Amino acid sequence: MKNKSLLASVTAGVAALALVLTGCASEPKPVVTEEASAVIDHTGETLNIDFATYNPLSLLIKNYGWLEEELAETGIKVNWVQSLSSADANAKLLAGALDVGSTAGSAALLARSNGSPIKTIEIFDQPEWAALAVGPDSKIKDVADLEGKTVAAKKGTDPYFFLLQALDEAGVDPATVTIQNLAHADGKTALFNGSVDAWAGLDPILAGAETEGAQLIYRNVDFNSYGFLNATESFLEKNPDIAQVVTNVYEE
Repeated sequence: MKNKSLLASVTAGVAALALVLTGCASEPKPVVTEEASAVIDHTGETLNIDFATYNPLSLLIKNYGWLEEELAETGIKVNWVQSLSSADANAKLLAGALDVGSTAGSAALLARSNGSPIKTIEIFDQPEWAALAVGPDSKIKDVADLEGKTVAAKKGTDPYFFLLQALDEAGVDPATVTIQNLAHADGKTALFNGSVDAWAGLDPILAGAETEGAQLIYRNVDFNSYGFLNATESFLEKNPDIAQVVTNVYEE
């Protein structure tokens, strides 16, 4: 039996922690109703919410206009803002550029533990979106081979925590690995141009790299945390009814 690291234990407990951090996620979600979406007149207000390639539900909701449809009678305008990573979403939440943003569970936990004024309102999926990849002609075959190598990973995101857990499981001291803090797309580019030896990647960019010849040397669904939808405390205090509509749409 494999011994899970502290990070793995934290990741496994993130879903349970979310129930403490929020009231919205602790109860079964009702179906979207007219009453839920039209309690207060929000004419002239804007909901800033993110969409991200690592969050397919956000792409569907944005594409089909389901959130706009449910909020039509409230008068609130929906402004979609792209998040490039969990770290990017957290930064935009902290800066007030987003009212609601999607991240990996580990990133939400890290942000909250660092004092970011956010709360989780929805857990929207349990993915396998992170893995360790090497180039098409790499001689690296497993995680143990990463000792003394350079690996691209965006700090504060699920692939970064995935890498740390994988190194721990393999008995590799992270201090012996040089981690290049690169955005997900830049990590893929660095892998293929030879700037790094390996990459802790994120789908769908990771899947695209596979089609171009990248090899996955390590996968472990247990080292992936859940998809979290987070809202700023100020938004939740001012607009709890709108936050509920957002969670309802995600549930549907």
